[in-house]
Amino acid sequence: MNETNLPAEIIHGHEDTSVRSHKITAQKSVDRPGNYDANDFYQEFGTGVLEILLNQAQPTPDKESHFKRISLADVWTNPPPPQRYIWGERVPSEALTLLAAHGGTGKSLFALQLAAHVSTGADFLGLPTEQSKTLFFSAEDATNTIRRRFGSLCRVDGLDPAKVEHNLIVLDATDAPCLFHEVNILGVRRGQVTEHYLKLKAMIEAERVAFLIIDNASDAFGANPIDRQHVTQFVRVLVHLVRKIGGAVLMLSHVNKVTSRAGKKQTDSEGYADSAAWHNAPRSRLFLNATDEAGSLSLAHQKNNVGKKQPDMNLAFRVDGSSIISLDAGHANGMASVNALLREGYRLPLMKLIHEFYVRGENISVSANSPGTNAHALLKAEPSYPQGLNKANCLAVIRECERQGFIVRETYIKKDRHEAERWALAHDGLRFIGMDVPEHVASKGVRVEDS
Repeated sequence: MNETNLPAEIIHGHEDTSVRSHKITAQKSVDRPGNYDANDFYQEFGTGVLEILLNQAQPTPDKESHFKRISLADVWTNPPPPQRYIWGERVPSEALTLLAAHGGTGKSLFALQLAAHVSTGADFLGLPTEQSKTLFFSAEDATNTIRRRFGSLCRVDGLDPAKVEHNLIVLDATDAPCLFHEVNILGVRRGQVTEHYLKLKAMIEAERVAFLIIDNASDAFGANPIDRQHVTQFVRVLVHLVRKIGGAVLMLSHVNKVTSRAGKKQTDSEGYADSAAWHNAPRSRLFLNATDEAGSLSLAHQKNNVGKKQPDMNLAFRVDGSSIISLDAGHANGMASVNALLREGYRLPLMKLIHEFYVRGENISVSANSPGTNAHALLKAEPSYPQGLNKANCLAVIRECERQGFIVRETYIKKDRHEAERWALAHDGLRFIGMDVPEHVASKGVRVEDS
């Protein structure tokens, strides 16, 4: 086949970015879509035509070199600006930070909470933020999940949702999550951005977004996760989205199998999965890990190529799971004060459960050693029981409620005519759970016949 036999459309005019080694050009017909590329061309005209184009195509000369020579002599007289961070010297500007965690640890909540604080310039977990226009690209959680999570965290963190939304864009990308994928042209596998990436790029430029959060890598990255070149390309095209404005990218990711299996007994330092490029390409890397069953977390700063790695942070979920709090910020008395603060949040659900059991005639023994009838044994299976609250902390909350006068030890007669003691809510306890106080309820323990 010679050039005269080729389709009329094959003339100079359109650069195809998917064939990077030759930059073939073709004039697009008016009836072809804007994303028509070499792969579409191959499907339409076949291998032979595309091979001729590849053999005949000449590289397009670059007007300017892609390399930039760095001025060194004037670093003292004209020093560069200091490194900026979006949050707490852990998320640097002009770079991508990888936040890795095992599934269900809370990384999506952490990232959404960070986005809300950055958009308003409010401190997050006791550390400063740089107020920035933020875009949260949710490829994992859909609209209703995001809205419920956002409403709860704004309420407990004292943020006005309307003010947050003024500087925060949240996208439900669950139907179009892939931003970078792999294409196969004539047996050659190449990585390239998708149409969704181009639409996201246009939005970021129009809105002047300076902080981009991608949740998460497994959904947005559609190429081979162990291909170092593809992973590195993906990281670079994400940073390119915000580099002109000096912004930052936070990308969420799952951990490898070894790290995941270790769970709370974590000794593995590789808080990333698949290729080592997931470690090498990001300039900063964070690892969020659950440390116990009571909702405690640790945030390790495992890498920082632009500054000093920061100390580990001790974190925890609020009792209702609405947001994450710092166990380091503002608590001079250390963990004892923090644990006391956390236990305060457990009081309401426990008091409500105790009263429900009492009304139904199910007696909760005041004895911690009663194997089947102590508070933890009876209440832990209830849906409203605080998640992760172990026996020791449950009984500690019960003791504190007794000291505060919320509950009393009530003596009653069992069916075998022997006396026993059960927990009952006092006047203050009933008021605490929002109930009216009936006249027959005493503020001290009384003998009651059990029917």
